[in-house]
Amino acid sequence: MEGQLRIRRRYLVNKQFQLGYTGIILAVQCLVALTVALTVSWFYLFVMDRRMICDHNSAFFWHLWITILVVTVFLIVWSIRYTHSIAGFVRKLSIVLREASEGKIPDTPVHFRKKDPFGWLAADLSACLKTMEGYRTDRGNALAALEILHEKARAGELPDKECIKVAQSIIKQMNGRDI
Repeated sequence: MEGQLRIRRRYLVNKQFQLGYTGIILAVQCLVALTVALTVSWFYLFVMDRRMICDHNSAFFWHLWITILVVTVFLIVWSIRYTHSIAGFVRKLSIVLREASEGKIPDTPVHFRKKDPFGWLAADLSACLKTMEGYRTDRGNALAALEILHEKARAGELPDKECIKVAQSIIKQMNGRDI
């Protein structure tokens, strides 16, 4: 058992979102259960004139409530699992974006789990991060060129007109257009 990797999974990644979604699902399920109960009662009292099978089978309502309870438990488990895939994706997306804002752009393309509902965004996010890395590299190259230009101008190695030309060239490179 020492060499095996044990994966521990937290199903409540974002409690506010997940429990809120589950609450909405349960509210809708309760409304459906109440509608079914009222319809069965109305049907029993007014349409069948109290001659329905539940008159002879008093366990009918117990079966109905047990069914509602089973469906409720199923909906709770399903909604937690479903929202886990959404909340997990958003959490990883948040981490990648936060690290990118701090300058820690990943070397490899971003990947999400296969079953993530928005996993198709990984390619777009990877392309965006690659473009950001290119901008950062271009900025670093331009800053290095400006440092060299500054040192040469300070040492008097370049005349003013030549410094202006080199500076314009660097600005043009940074902007990708003519001045």
